[in-house]
Amino acid sequence: MALAVPTDPCRPDQLAEATVRASLTFRHRGSDFSKLSSSLVVTVPTKWAMAPALSLAPNTEAYRSAMRCLLDSNEDSMWWVRGQEWRTTAPAVTSDAGRLRVEYRAHTWADHHGRTDVGPWNLDFGADNWRVRLTPPAALSRALWSEVSVDLDGQAPQWVTPPPGEIDKGKMLRWRDEQSQSWPHLAFAAPLPQHRNAAAGRYPWVLLEGFAWDIAVAGLMLVAARRLQRAATSDRCRKAAWGLQAAAWIAFLLALQGVLVRPGYMMVQEFVDHPVVDHYQDRVVWLVVSLTGLALIAFGRPRRSITWAAFAAAVLSALPVLWPPWFGLPWKFQNADFWPERIGSLWLAAAAAALVFLWLLGVAAALQRIAAASWGRSNDHRMRLHGIGFGLAEVSVTAGIWSLIAAYRFWERLSWLSSTKFENPQGVTYDEGVTDELIDFLVWFGLDWATLVWTANWVISAVALLFALRARALATGASPFAPPKQDRLLILLFFPVAVAPAYGWYAGVPATVLSLLLNLAAVTLLLHLGVRHARLTREVAANTGLNELLTPQDRSHFLQAAGRHRELHAQLRRLEKGQHDEEVLNRASIERMLDRLHRWRVSPFIARPAGLPSRVRLPQSVSPIDVVLCWGPHTSWWDNARETARTAGWLGVPATCVMFWAWSIKDGSWAIVMEQRVGLLAAMYHAGSWQITWMAGGFLLGALWRILPGRQGPTKALFVTLAIAAPVLVHLGLVAMTGQARGVADLGCALLLLVLTITGIRIDVVSFTHERPYWRSPIDLLLSVYQMRHVSVQVAYLLAQVAVVLAIWSQVTSGPDPSQMPHDKSP
Repeated sequence: MALAVPTDPCRPDQLAEATVRASLTFRHRGSDFSKLSSSLVVTVPTKWAMAPALSLAPNTEAYRSAMRCLLDSNEDSMWWVRGQEWRTTAPAVTSDAGRLRVEYRAHTWADHHGRTDVGPWNLDFGADNWRVRLTPPAALSRALWSEVSVDLDGQAPQWVTPPPGEIDKGKMLRWRDEQSQSWPHLAFAAPLPQHRNAAAGRYPWVLLEGFAWDIAVAGLMLVAARRLQRAATSDRCRKAAWGLQAAAWIAFLLALQGVLVRPGYMMVQEFVDHPVVDHYQDRVVWLVVSLTGLALIAFGRPRRSITWAAFAAAVLSALPVLWPPWFGLPWKFQNADFWPERIGSLWLAAAAAALVFLWLLGVAAALQRIAAASWGRSNDHRMRLHGIGFGLAEVSVTAGIWSLIAAYRFWERLSWLSSTKFENPQGVTYDEGVTDELIDFLVWFGLDWATLVWTANWVISAVALLFALRARALATGASPFAPPKQDRLLILLFFPVAVAPAYGWYAGVPATVLSLLLNLAAVTLLLHLGVRHARLTREVAANTGLNELLTPQDRSHFLQAAGRHRELHAQLRRLEKGQHDEEVLNRASIERMLDRLHRWRVSPFIARPAGLPSRVRLPQSVSPIDVVLCWGPHTSWWDNARETARTAGWLGVPATCVMFWAWSIKDGSWAIVMEQRVGLLAAMYHAGSWQITWMAGGFLLGALWRILPGRQGPTKALFVTLAIAAPVLVHLGLVAMTGQARGVADLGCALLLLVLTITGIRIDVVSFTHERPYWRSPIDLLLSVYQMRHVSVQVAYLLAQVAVVLAIWSQVTSGPDPSQMPHDKSP
């Protein structure tokens, strides 16, 4: 009589001799969302029929079948799809004493309410509590589970069954020698911040807080534009005010699009249950984004060649969505009425590239029109397609290719154990299922692009504010000393828009408007301290500040006086040391010469107050060297700002690389970026935003150089950085209280201080550039300008900054995983 052959290819009878160890670890503090890490170690006998397949390549059918036996909790499944499960490495297979050891590690985040799986664990994130259940693979149900543990990271369980055999520190639960009678099942209350953050996904209106920040900034820009228009003394200033108004409305339009697309889509998902919504919401989002891109083109009024190129891109972007059957796509992307062709995914990738190209042209055209209005240029200076089109086309094509690669990588992570010979009862093959999933992934490119544009719309506002400041600085009769009081609102807005980072998400409660208010308060305090304590604003007479009597022509006088001042002080030091030469007459004569250097003849074109003599003495504790250092290298504040922005931009390149690594690469973040539809563009945006931060910080330092406290550049840089760091410190304090992710805010502030400090030192050297031929190196010139005792302090100060950056860097590199989630950040 023939023996019965087991029908289950996993051979659970042979796996009855296997031993299993499973653990689940929660990490709540230090992250916006709780992180769950699963470890599963299975030791199988070599006589197991599928053991040889474990040593094969991961893309082979035999390897996938063997791994499914050890990892899949659904005994009938050959279609392994887990969108929430992430892996940093492939399962490790080793041989030990005639047995094979398979170690599988995976992780996920509790970023939503609902059910998910990670490793052999089934998780249910509910409104009242979070539940954890061990669901072993069917093939291992008869194996010996030698150790099962759950680490709740300090949270006590509400109930647990069966009772654990061991409890470590009251929170670590451990079961030993478990078999299939009853698998561990428990519930616990998650920490409030992480619980509320996970629940926030059910309440999409919380994303409207980002819209509130945009509305507040746009409203303040309109107020600033109105003031600028009233104070306009030239046609250029009036056009700059119009450009500021236009930028405010564009920012409002992009924010409104973001609200309609992202939170609007989420609210429809939450509250509207209708087949039409399920079938067509993705294409509606795509078309809305395309129309907004065309609106930017219409506003920009570019050359005809660019208009036609944008129109062609809009057609290519919209056609696969408007008439999908022409491109091998179903009418309904969700719950398709037929299985799409593989070529459809290529068409969607091309449509994504066309959408990016349309938007880049639209943004460039809008900025060009605002710039032309602010600079007083005619339409003859409009950009040309052959000048900008090729570069934008390269970026767009790269974005389209990236989206296609991301779709494949996303699918590989989801289905790495799916059977390539799979066919469901309806006759759908594995390849058809793959194509359907790829298209379903790509069709949401428009949503992700709209979210990224919403996040980055501050760039247009920052550029418009910069253009408005330039128009005011170059206007007839404008003060070259510093931005006048009527332009302070432009500076106030430029600070939170372009320089200071925006934070504000605590325990599921958005508070970005709080971040805006703190930044406005910080820069207001900076201006107040500067006007009161800057050396160039000190009084030389009653109610008459030094800045009111200085003119750009006086700078050459003080440059000569500063050189003579250093020589006389050197002679005094030699007298104090007992050294004499023919140049050193006596101390009294040197002091009389120093006194004369502290006086200068006020320009006859300056309206002097009554009773003020023509020769005026500098205020107390202000020397000719101080006047040169605090005036800066150029005659106007705008030229100083350009110089410092350019210097900070070059010095900030290494800092940008550091921030890019900390944000987009560290701790496996790049694997997440690689699976995002707009991952490459988002990474480029984050790197570019930090580069803009260094340059905008340098610009602010230069623009306020003459009204900042302090004598030397590093001191002025410190005050600017403190204004930026104050709201960040409030943010870090709230983060520490709620136990959320610290992020890279402290590292960014430390790097900004370092960049601005070195920028300030260079500006001090450039201020005395006329003496450069007489010194062997800029260091020698710096030693002469700062004096040795000041140089030693500056060196120690720089070394302290480097030490702080290295300390924070060490914390970032050795700290917990970043809170970057496997989805795009919302504003």
